[in-house]
Amino acid sequence: ISACAYVGQWKQALDVFEKDMAHAGVDPNRVSHISLQDALWAGRQYGKCATRMGKLIDAGNAAAGRDTTQGRTTAELDLHELSPGAACCRVLLWLDEKKDAMSELSSVVIVTGKGLSRDAHQSSDSVVRAAVTTMLDALGSPFVRPPDNAGRVEASSGAVTAWLSTVDVKSLLVDDAEHPALSKAGAVFTAVCE
Repeated sequence: ISACAYVGQWKQALDVFEKDMAHAGVDPNRVSHISLQDALWAGRQYGKCATRMGKLIDAGNAAAGRDTTQGRTTAELDLHELSPGAACCRVLLWLDEKKDAMSELSSVVIVTGKGLSRDAHQSSDSVVRAAVTTMLDALGSPFVRPPDNAGRVEASSGAVTAWLSTVDVKSLLVDDAEHPALSKAGAVFTAVCE
């Protein structure tokens, strides 16, 4: 599935996930779920990606990231276990989910991780961080990287509310959409694969 994602063959990745794995008696795990998310995202199948992510969220699956907001004044989404495509999709769904609760919050935090825990990223940014921040920047979001924590982006809830009043993030999640911000995030993943 990852190989299909790397070469932009989302249909093949979907076939392997839905047909070949089932035929072989292999149950999907976190890695296969997030690899499929990457393939769908890279193939501009944002709607399919969002539908699958919604099911993972509803099931409480680790492949959906962790919303650690409960009982706090800071909304926080942890993307540590996700791939670039899965993370970008999850961020948009999460922001849409949180938009009505923003008035009760003081700040909004997205934990992307810096990437230093993995040998391949010892001296560089994480691919997830690069994809998510590229997408958020291209969408004109108010999120910034705090100087004291390179593994996250944050914004005040008021700034996020004002931004979300101008950008319907959930409406971006449509198959075959030609949206520059989402394409830029996908290009980050594709560039790393090359």
